[in-house]
Amino acid sequence: MPGSPALTKRVASLRDKLDSLGNEILFWRELPKRRGEFKPHTTQLQLLCESLSQMQHAITEELGEATRLAPADIMKFERRILAVWQI
Repeated sequence: MPGSPALTKRVASLRDKLDSLGNEILFWRELPKRRGEFKPHTTQLQLLCESLSQMQHAITEELGEATRLAPADIMKFERRILAVWQI
């Protein structure tokens, strides 16, 4: 993984963002069970959450396979995570 403490901290931050994203996806997946007004949208929410989960999983796998990350690589991961959040 990265050599410098700053890069190590940024990679840890990426992992935290991915974990947070997973929690957000879980929240939306469970929402129709907790709030009745979302029940008619259960199928749409499930499909969206599945797509977001797949995106999160792909980013997590790529990050896990990376052996050396330059700051530019980290920025690419950050942009991809932000893109998933924006959906």
